Amino acid sequence: MYYGKNTDFCDVSNNSVAERQSHLKKILNYVRPDIFTVNELDGNASEPIKNDATHLLDNTLNVNGITYYRKAPFQKTYLANTLFYNANKLRLYSYKPIPFYVGNHEKIFNAYTFYYNGRHLSQSLDTTFLTCFVIHLKSGNDDTDALQRANEAEILMDYIDNEMPNSGNYIICGDLNVYSSGERAFQILTKSCTTKSGFYDPVDQSGNWHNNEKYKLYHTQSTHLGDGCFSSGGMDDRFDFILLSNAIMGGVKGIRYIQDSYEILGQDGQGFNSLLRVKNNEAVPVRIAKALYNFSDHLPVKLSLRIDEDPAVELSFDSVYHRPMNPLLGDSIWVFAQLTDTERQVSSLKLIWGKESQHHPNQAEMKLSGNFYSSGLKSPGETFRIYYKVIACDSSGTVVYTSGEKEVVFEENTTAQINSVKNKDFKISNPVKNQLNLYFTGNLQDDLFIVIVGITGEVKFRKLYSGLYRRRLTIPVSFLPPGVYWIKVRCKNFVGINMFIKH
Repeated sequence: MYYGKNTDFCDVSNNSVAERQSHLKKILNYVRPDIFTVNELDGNASEPIKNDATHLLDNTLNVNGITYYRKAPFQKTYLANTLFYNANKLRLYSYKPIPFYVGNHEKIFNAYTFYYNGRHLSQSLDTTFLTCFVIHLKSGNDDTDALQRANEAEILMDYIDNEMPNSGNYIICGDLNVYSSGERAFQILTKSCTTKSGFYDPVDQSGNWHNNEKYKLYHTQSTHLGDGCFSSGGMDDRFDFILLSNAIMGGVKGIRYIQDSYEILGQDGQGFNSLLRVKNNEAVPVRIAKALYNFSDHLPVKLSLRIDEDPAVELSFDSVYHRPMNPLLGDSIWVFAQLTDTERQVSSLKLIWGKESQHHPNQAEMKLSGNFYSSGLKSPGETFRIYYKVIACDSSGTVVYTSGEKEVVFEENTTAQINSVKNKDFKISNPVKNQLNLYFTGNLQDDLFIVIVGITGEVKFRKLYSGLYRRRLTIPVSFLPPGVYWIKVRCKNFVGINMFIKH
């Protein structure tokens, strides 16, 4: 795919992100997958696009009124193996990278576990789990390449054997670069299909796939005969797979493979050992065949799964928060929100805010980018608190859902006042090592805002403590290097500053 990656053979002249996303947008709009896995996505923020996963999400999936797709996380790497998913149906439960080294080069497979957003989830607190392993095995057709593929397959299967629960709903997705079902790497992946670490080929097409017309309906590479960034050779290899665990094939864990749904998108069997047939393609419309040809030298694989429960009907905010969490006066504040809207009632999100609780005269449109809607809050001037909500509106502008009210507490800039204000209403243990103990002359019954600054005025720590009803507070300071620090304590009717020494 090499999406967003410039190399000596793929650069802006033959691998334009704008052109690639135009083709991918057509393909994804045609298929509308609930899980979309990718190999060879730029994973280390190289030019020309700094965040290729967000760019892909914003420009190919969450388009034309669609807002429910989210990107999955991955560790920084040269080429990422990751996925995007329909957050109305699936919730990301965990993400586990599986890193290893090929010589001096780090490679990372990724394991993503989801739970199904079923209709009865909120009542039963029980759901169905699904784990996708997104992998990319070593390319090449000599013995050394095949051995490396086998080693990489062993790494994945060892992880599943040792780290995953028995008999789960597991899927392997990716470019395996194998030439036959007898190749050791493929044997390792599909060994003993009665155990948790054995996977099935849903179409059960064993054999020597390379350059074999018998398997022409299952060949995924190459759509080209030779063209710069694209691999050459024509359609004669079955490199790309979706493999399913025994639990899915048997439907014993709430998810079942739908028979005969496995498909190589755009493969009509008429381009064997040649380029993908576009004009008279019998598998997809001409515009999709053309997009597939122009987007990649591989064809995507797709299948359908049946889940034993109906999807949820839900309109709710998954999260609403602001950053920075404990701002100073004059800081720029950004508010972020995630929304679940299974029935697609919402047309826009707006941020409303004001200086008094439940009074929000100001508003701004929130923009969706990546996994979050966001909008900035204007500087409050001398106001120490701002209250905000996020509202969801339909196409007519009617509010259909509202978040709870959130509060932003602004702290004064302490550097100008650090030597001029002191207060005797609290004491500190001095010097300190790993914990700083604050002792107050009376019981606290209000929110308490703590700021620690270095001797040069640099803020080292800021935190709001809510609902304190005691005379002692312990703050961990093991992260601070040895030195002299000022601590400022502020609540509703009290401001105090003191100095302490960290050993």
